[in-house]
Amino acid sequence: MGRYAFFNTDYEYKFRFGFQNSSDILLFGGKYDGEDTISWSQEEQISILDELEHFPYKLPDFEKFEKNLSGTYKLKSFIEENNKNLDNYELLYGGFVLGCLIYHQLLYETNLSAHFEW
Repeated sequence: MGRYAFFNTDYEYKFRFGFQNSSDILLFGGKYDGEDTISWSQEEQISILDELEHFPYKLPDFEKFEKNLSGTYKLKSFIEENNKNLDNYELLYGGFVLGCLIYHQLLYETNLSAHFEW
């Protein structure tokens, strides 16, 4: 059970059940249609990275991950593995992970979009 964001890259992000609000996806700019879809252009990469730098977590080296769907899944695993000593149920943690995944997908998807559940 849980809520998901389904990206046009075929990446499926599961919001952290009981800890993460779906509105976290709105923290990283994008064009929100007022319903349940949001889209980003590659021009938003800088502002997303700037937003991520305000989180109390160390940014991964995005260049170490292939610029494709497989690389995005590996990035998520890397972030979780390298933060397992933290309280992963912190409210900020889910937003940080989601922002990193959005940023990474924009490295290979010109017009990124996601359909998400409230």
